Amino acid sequence: MPIREILQLGHPVLRQIAQPVPDPTAPAVTDLVTDLADTVGHWRATTGYGRAIAAPQIGELQRVILLRLPGRPVWAAYQPQHHRPQPRENDGVGCLPVLPLHFHASRALRVDYCALPRPARPVA
Repeated sequence: MPIREILQLGHPVLRQIAQPVPDPTAPAVTDLVTDLADTVGHWRATTGYGRAIAAPQIGELQRVILLRLPGRPVWAAYQPQHHRPQPRENDGVGCLPVLPLHFHASRALRVDYCALPRPARPVA
């Protein structure tokens, strides 16, 4: 089970632009998705935090996100892009790269995106 280090606030990689994924079916991308699933699963199990993770958070500058929502299958999305602003609400936010900092932020009530979804393997 490859658990990757989560880069913390201030790490220079977190300010860099992630690159598109040319082939989401490539073995290296499959391995990255496995690492994301294992890492967010570990954080959720040990801290209670972690529903989603992006590849740059583990030092990989690729446009890959992984969602692990309660009661839903774990899945990965590639090339996510926000298309239009939505109504917003203020909500409590926590983020793995800034643990244990929690703050209130304006969050979209709904997010539209384009992605190539592909199920990740189940995470215990």
